[in-house]
Amino acid sequence: MFQALDVMFSFDKKTRIDAIRPIGKDSDRNRLLKSIVLYYSEYFSFSCLLYDTDILDACFKKSMKPIHLPLQQIYYGAPGTGKSYEIDQITKVYGAIRTTFHPDSDYSSFVGAYKPTMEEVEMQIVPVVVAGGITLDTNKGTYKEKRITYKFVKQAFLKAYLSAWKKYAEGDESGIAPQFLVIEEINRGNCAQIFGDLFQLLDRQDNGFSSYPIEADADLQREIAEAFKTEKDYMLTKELNLQGVVKNYVGNLAEDIKSGKILLLPSNFYIWATMNTSDQSLFPIDSAFKRRWDWKYVKIADAKKDYKIKCGDEVCDWWTFVQAVNEKIAEETSSDDKKLGYFFCKPQNEGEPIGVERFVSKVLFYLWNDVFKDGNTTDFNVSDNSNKQPSFDAFYNDDNTINIENVRKFLVNIVGENGLRKVSENDFEEYLNEDIEDGDGDGKDHTKYAINGEGRISKRKIAVELIKKYIDQNPTLSAEEVAATWKMLGNEINISYIVETQEDYNNDTRNTKDRRLEKIICNGEPLWVGTHGWGTVEKMNELKAALSKRNWGLSISDIQE
Repeated sequence: MFQALDVMFSFDKKTRIDAIRPIGKDSDRNRLLKSIVLYYSEYFSFSCLLYDTDILDACFKKSMKPIHLPLQQIYYGAPGTGKSYEIDQITKVYGAIRTTFHPDSDYSSFVGAYKPTMEEVEMQIVPVVVAGGITLDTNKGTYKEKRITYKFVKQAFLKAYLSAWKKYAEGDESGIAPQFLVIEEINRGNCAQIFGDLFQLLDRQDNGFSSYPIEADADLQREIAEAFKTEKDYMLTKELNLQGVVKNYVGNLAEDIKSGKILLLPSNFYIWATMNTSDQSLFPIDSAFKRRWDWKYVKIADAKKDYKIKCGDEVCDWWTFVQAVNEKIAEETSSDDKKLGYFFCKPQNEGEPIGVERFVSKVLFYLWNDVFKDGNTTDFNVSDNSNKQPSFDAFYNDDNTINIENVRKFLVNIVGENGLRKVSENDFEEYLNEDIEDGDGDGKDHTKYAINGEGRISKRKIAVELIKKYIDQNPTLSAEEVAATWKMLGNEINISYIVETQEDYNNDTRNTKDRRLEKIICNGEPLWVGTHGWGTVEKMNELKAALSKRNWGLSISDIQE
């Protein structure tokens, strides 16, 4: 250990790193070594002498913790529960290819097909023969002309399939990078028609590979073979080691995959999807297809965003409304499918209230049209005329502006008079940018910030975006490791609740106002990042200074308005 630390303090970077690298490809030692280097770098302001990030990345870029997640998984639940967001938080670290199913989706729009495209084609000039057999030699050469040609266009599945095999070929004992294919709204398309014979590939073995390879058609074979040989994004530069991967396979499995003769899903190919159980006009999914997926229910829950519905000079807490209206939906439909998720309706901009026009057009329209119209419409009775039948147009004036009074009546029908209160002068300004007095008597500080020269971020979001960036740059770290690292920075600048693990969050006894946190995902695990405490210019300067002492590749700068 002491010899290793002595080497770390040497000034010859290449010699230093090479000297402390473990012999062979022991991934556990690699991770331990990296932890040591990162640990000591936190305690020395001259950490740039301890290690060089480029060299470390080169030494450890193959290190990839195995992700123990389902290979095929469908997130399902009521609309607005955050299904897509949860998938995105997990998959964005590794990269994902996304597609959305719809009623017109088919095999060719999912896998690929020949399509007409405009392309410059080289044309040969044919010499002209005139009377007497004289040839005009000037009519020679070539020229380019745009013509319609047919070209095979890859779609989401084929792109993900090729990328997965490329990543598999480049992996080693220390890890193989996963490839995600994300399908939004999977039940809005005819899955049997879209997947076709690919359905057979969804049956996976314990090792993660498809149990039964299928034969590709001639067009697909040519495209796959060409991509693996010549296309930069998919070219296989290393041999595929597939010995014993598929039991009783007759032939050379690796060569058959490279030539496109057969299709086989590798163990690093993850297919995840979302499903809104409330959607109408959907295609049924048969039981055989369902059995090949893991199903994850996303429950309706308070996301702690503190959204408010603004109606005139009053506000109604969004989560209070969601809970109350969902009870009425359950009474009406005896089902969870039609209930509202927390993210069913969001403010136009982060930190603002949900405007009344947005509330009417998204929420009330859905409730009226999809839930209550043909049932109990009592809560929609907002007219002064008790004999008048409830109707959606009661929420609009003759000039098509929103009838604030009638919207208020509806809210009272749902949450009661006590569910509304007058707007406080601090209701939204505090949340919008967390702008407070700058200390110079000039009023509010509305400064926005860039991370590594990119973005336009408010103080309230600065820690969230910084930690997201840190996770992207350090994909092998667990949520606990990330939290421990950032808590050290938080303690240095006196921000106690900069980040919490799920365990910290569960044990946090602060009241809701003090617990302004945003959930992010790190390697499939939740982290809760504080969104307040950054209001003063002094605090932001402390954060800048703390980051500058760490060789994390992160910096923040003011944006000049």
